[in-house]
Amino acid sequence: LSGQTTGTVTINPTTDATVEADETVIITIDAGTGYTVGTPSSATGTITNDETPAATIAVSPTSVLEDGATNLVYTVTLDKAPASDITINLTTTGTATTLTDYTGAAASVTILSGQTTGTVTINPTTDATVEADETVIITIDAGTGYTVGTPSSATGTILGGVFDPPMGIKTYNDDGLPEMEFRMVWINSSNTASVNTQVIDNIPDGTTYVSGSLTCVTRGSSATASAATSPLNTIISNSSCAFDGSNNRIQWQGSIGPDSGNLTEQTAANEVVITFRVRVQDAVDQIFNSGSARVDSDNDNDFLDEVPASQSTSNQVSWTRSLSQVDELPSTGFAPGSISELPNQPENKLYSATDMWIEIPRLGVKLPIVGVPMVDKAWDVSWLSQQAGWLNGTAFPGWVGNSVLTSHVTLPNGTPGPFTSLGKLKWGDKVILHSYGSVYTFEVRENRIVAPNDRSVLKHEEESWITLLTCKTYNEKTGVYSGRISVRAVLLKVELEKSPASSNSRH
Repeated sequence: LSGQTTGTVTINPTTDATVEADETVIITIDAGTGYTVGTPSSATGTITNDETPAATIAVSPTSVLEDGATNLVYTVTLDKAPASDITINLTTTGTATTLTDYTGAAASVTILSGQTTGTVTINPTTDATVEADETVIITIDAGTGYTVGTPSSATGTILGGVFDPPMGIKTYNDDGLPEMEFRMVWINSSNTASVNTQVIDNIPDGTTYVSGSLTCVTRGSSATASAATSPLNTIISNSSCAFDGSNNRIQWQGSIGPDSGNLTEQTAANEVVITFRVRVQDAVDQIFNSGSARVDSDNDNDFLDEVPASQSTSNQVSWTRSLSQVDELPSTGFAPGSISELPNQPENKLYSATDMWIEIPRLGVKLPIVGVPMVDKAWDVSWLSQQAGWLNGTAFPGWVGNSVLTSHVTLPNGTPGPFTSLGKLKWGDKVILHSYGSVYTFEVRENRIVAPNDRSVLKHEEESWITLLTCKTYNEKTGVYSGRISVRAVLLKVELEKSPASSNSRH
């Protein structure tokens, strides 16, 4: 303006979300009328980019098998694409050890100009050691050109094959009585690596070991150790497959090869088969036998730093001489709608308490289990009330064999008993046994009506079965039941009890 010496041009930067390099605005004076171009004739202003991207991290998948083909892939993501390459600083921690348990750890990852992601791949290292699950944690550290967003760290897990101990399958053969043979098949069904194992099997009460009858056969990659180590007896001959007379038990030590997912001798390739014979004393009518396995989970050849020997729930059998001599099955019902007087329960027929109870979800039944003794070749369940009676001499509930449980269809007071609706059970219904801290889930395979004294309900099984018995169809003229309901269920799985159930819930 006239009389003025200055004029201004204002540049207003436009805000956006784009991460860009710093940019310049240059204004130059051009020639014109009434003035000359002086020095400086131009001026440069800089628009400084203030859009800093935030970096976050995630891992996919979140867990992988140690010996699997899949890796842990950690992806660092910027919320805005940078105008130039950005290096994101990283720290790797966790319970896994780099170069021992995995490779691929990096101190940083570079995200290229115009991109928003960069990856770090962790490749687990396969080894023969059975280990606990281990973690790999990658954390974003502070650096230049980015801020640390949320989440700033990601945790991946290497599944090292935390194992269930090898499972044992036990059977017996009593064709040669008074001698009988026990046979154990040990299968490493839950692991992908061989497991150093010690097996012990106590000679059952009422029997004596038959000298020289022990055999230990290993198949596939399994192998018997050259000698036993503590806590087994190490001073006896051929200690890795031997009868330990001082402790009256069988012992074996060796490596059991992996048979992941295989649960039978027919499908397994690396099973260990142990057989031995015992002589049954003449006065003994019932035998219980179970073996156990102790594992060297860290493969350091030291069994003493392990937890106590873990019991294989499938490696148990019971044998009864008397079942073939049973005169009659127990009566499991009284006259409906009337009161039946009961005599006092004789001492030799008293029921034994157990830490077991049974539930049948479809029927809403929850009952404590008591042991019913066999007296004079018969069972008397007259004094059962809101209970299930395990017929002693049948398999111990949950063990290999046929466990027979009874309860009344009608109680002595004429009202419906716990098993009044037993006939409603169908194929696939669950029968759940709670026993000494474990939960055994059975599934119904058969519901049939049999004659009152049909002894086929007592037949032995090579797997774990439960047979539920009660009476059916009361005949008012004869005062007896004309039939019997027999429900048979096979064991599907065994789990640890998650929380102790109160006794009030069992009635």
